[in-house]
Amino acid sequence: MLHYMGQGVPEDERQAVFYWKKAASQGSADAMFHLGSAYLFGNQAARTVPDPDREAATWYFQAASAGHADAQYHLGLLFLAGKGVIDSRTEAARWMRKAAAQGHQEAKKALGIIESGR
Repeated sequence: MLHYMGQGVPEDERQAVFYWKKAASQGSADAMFHLGSAYLFGNQAARTVPDPDREAATWYFQAASAGHADAQYHLGLLFLAGKGVIDSRTEAARWMRKAAAQGHQEAKKALGIIESGR
């Protein structure tokens, strides 16, 4: 995170991705989540893969499957938008429900909207 944010070290997204991949390979769900975000919202990471949305979804899925609430929420958003995954309100609701069960407030709001059919 320090490299990504440039706190105490030069800002360097590539270096951040390098360390997140090392941590993710050791099972860090936080690192998996941050990798997903880097591919979705970053400047440099997205240019290193053919489909950044799909790469983000892959990392969010791994973190979400490990119980990471923010990743579950973001994966749900990807299913709502059909970015990197199929467009599926059912899958979106499934992942939002998991995040909401952990107290994720934005997931609770999104789940309410999904379930109301709006």
